[in-house]
Amino acid sequence: MPTITLAARGIAGLQIPEKGRLEYFDKTTPGFGLRVTSAGHRSWICLYRHKGEKRRFTLGPYPRLGLADAREKAKEILRRAAKGEDPAAEKKRERKAETFRELAERYLDEHAKVKKRSWRADRNIVDKDLIPRFGSRKTAEITRRDILEMLRAIKARGAAIQSNRTLEIIRKLFNWAIGEELVEANPCDHIAKLSPENQRTRVLTEDEIHTLWTALDGRPPLVAAAYRLMLATGQRSIEVLGAKHDEIGADGWWTIPPGRVKNGIEHRIWLNETARQVLAEAEPHARDVVTHLDAKQRVTDWIFPSRDGGHLRSLHKTHGRLCRASGIPDFKIHDLRRTAASHMSAAGISRLTIAKILNHKETGITSVYDRYGYGPEIRHALDAWGARIEKIVSGREPSSNVASLRASA
Repeated sequence: MPTITLAARGIAGLQIPEKGRLEYFDKTTPGFGLRVTSAGHRSWICLYRHKGEKRRFTLGPYPRLGLADAREKAKEILRRAAKGEDPAAEKKRERKAETFRELAERYLDEHAKVKKRSWRADRNIVDKDLIPRFGSRKTAEITRRDILEMLRAIKARGAAIQSNRTLEIIRKLFNWAIGEELVEANPCDHIAKLSPENQRTRVLTEDEIHTLWTALDGRPPLVAAAYRLMLATGQRSIEVLGAKHDEIGADGWWTIPPGRVKNGIEHRIWLNETARQVLAEAEPHARDVVTHLDAKQRVTDWIFPSRDGGHLRSLHKTHGRLCRASGIPDFKIHDLRRTAASHMSAAGISRLTIAKILNHKETGITSVYDRYGYGPEIRHALDAWGARIEKIVSGREPSSNVASLRASA
């Protein structure tokens, strides 16, 4: 437990431990400190003794709670402890009385919205199944049997996979609450998912790629462009739909900032000729939307803007109509990403280069030392893939022929 002089300018630079957590205590206010976890989370703490036993009081997360305010809160806790009070025990008693609704709202506000790009999915599950069932109940009263009964009810209504997603969210919610000292146990412990999940392996054939590309001519232009850009680049729908003009460089590289990618690492992806053509064709349609927004004195920098001032949020509502129009069976949006990767792999592109294109996070000691960006390999692979798409959609070569892509790769 290092003791230092805590200063606002130095907090962001404090060492992050490789495992567990590290606590830095303030020289000027004994007992006041900052807890830093291996995930980079920081929270203010205060240590004191009550009847000879050490107590720990969590003051709040940094940077939401600043240094000056946290120090004042710590001084108040220490003053109360000097009078014989036990603030940590009082806090625990108060929080045990919280309803599940109150706990769930805190989880969403303090964790999901801050840490998860997919927090809206958490919000949907909380609103659809968790609040209606547990909202008014005291959190400490919820049992393992209660959780199982809820999951079985969700599965019984025909939403087997949704029961798995619900278990994931409520388990995460209780684990977060334990870390924040809001609850003492997780009623989801030792509960397994009720429904097996098979990993999807669906890859569109070249005939299906041609059919899909043609069917997209009948969809709204920006929706069609989003599908085509996903296929041409292999990027996720959320990354494509949330793209901004200032992410596209004059050098042909698309740089997706850390806050918009799943692994939190800035990602540079090469825009091949197919991708650039898709963006060029989408631009006038995007301008039409922007003109509508400008009339309402609202401006947007989204490449795929929506008329509410944001960007296209989801393609799921229109996806069913596209599947019916194209006649392609068992086709999910994420299959486009797998399709791009699989066709590049079949053409001889190395799996390492494909992993770089997909921005899959590497593990192991090699990833720590290998800081090469693989830019030339990524560009070469995506140029070859873009050329192959052009041949597929133009019908200039027989279907299911990857020889030309392999040759160009």
